Amino acid sequence: MAASQVIEPLHLFAIPSEVLDNLTLRQSPLAQPRPSEPIVEEQVPVAPSNPGAASCNLCPGTALNDVQEQRAHFRSDWHRYNVKLRLQNPTATPVTETQFASLVDGLEESISGSESPDSNESDASEDKVTTLLQRTRLKGKSRSVSPEGRNIPKSPILWFTSPNIQDTQFGIYATIFSTNSSSDTYVQELRDMQDGGEEGRQWAVFMTAGGHFAGAVIRVSKSVAEKTAEAAEAAAAAAAPAAPKKKTKASKVPPKPAFFLEVIRHKTFHRYTTFITPITSDGLTTAPARRKQGGSQSVNDNAKGPAKSAGALLRRYGEQALKDDIRGLLTEWREDIEASERIFIRANTANMRIFLDFDDSPIEK
Repeated sequence: MAASQVIEPLHLFAIPSEVLDNLTLRQSPLAQPRPSEPIVEEQVPVAPSNPGAASCNLCPGTALNDVQEQRAHFRSDWHRYNVKLRLQNPTATPVTETQFASLVDGLEESISGSESPDSNESDASEDKVTTLLQRTRLKGKSRSVSPEGRNIPKSPILWFTSPNIQDTQFGIYATIFSTNSSSDTYVQELRDMQDGGEEGRQWAVFMTAGGHFAGAVIRVSKSVAEKTAEAAEAAAAAAAPAAPKKKTKASKVPPKPAFFLEVIRHKTFHRYTTFITPITSDGLTTAPARRKQGGSQSVNDNAKGPAKSAGALLRRYGEQALKDDIRGLLTEWREDIEASERIFIRANTANMRIFLDFDDSPIEK
């Protein structure tokens, strides 16, 4: 295929072999590992100045000659900081007394400005240690350079390239692939999708929001037998001698699309479930209604308690009727839904329960 050839939009289930055989997933630039930062050598723990004195197992460089010094050390901000640092991150390296003094110097201005005149010393020390730990936690997150540990933004579209087609990228929605697939199996799944199987491929789509519902069961790919028969007919037509064409006016009928799509079932309906609040002006007339910035009646009932107005009763009835209508439709379409290879549902958390949380649901969780 020439590099300058114009590529028409491709159908997911009819990708040309010259494109599919060389298709590769384009790696995101954000997924590339960053240049490694220079490694800062950790300071070697300082040995106690008095070899015969007791020491703290956590704080490096301590020398505790008697019980009074041990008690004073365990109550110090330095020791409490190292203890909480280890609890926060077991792999963290405790700081020496000199390092802790440097950290405290950096907080001196902010701590002195935030203290009140009647605050006691223990509260100030606790605030000091807490602030240092918060800064250490934030600094540790900002210095993370591991590509696996970074939260790389996810795109809803996966982009593929083919070496034999220059300056062209092919975008496929990530939701098309199975949930347990990885970047190593995307191309193989695309190859499998070219095979329609014995009965073809069938997908189901459901959407609900604001009292509206739309659902459809679609046959997106023909079976192997149908594709074979069409290929044989096309080959026979190409081999047959072409009949002389009559001069006729150009037909205005658009050409048939290159892809196959058959809607097996479809349904839409609506129920009154959301608030509609009238806007009054000067207390006499009523302006056109607008939707309230809120939600469904059930959300309002959970937050403020059940309302007793006529509108609230209508909205509760609409919510229950919408739930019953959707579940009745799912039961009616059970055979087609169970035969669907993919089921796409667009709904919030509350509405998702309509499809899944009822006995004998045709959609498995």
